[in-house]
Amino acid sequence: MEQEGLPFYETMEAHEIINLKTIGLLKSKLMMEFFSVIQKQLVMQAVRLNI
Repeated sequence: MEQEGLPFYETMEAHEIINLKTIGLLKSKLMMEFFSVIQKQLVMQAVRLNI
């Protein structure tokens, strides 16, 4: 007996889920970098104001 692969629509749904997770991770990583820069600037500004 031959095993049949997934139907086309299920394969496409799997790809959509993988792409969604990949895009979510990429967005999170980019936002983390952006916010870490802003956080560093805010900390440095607070240090300068308190000196």
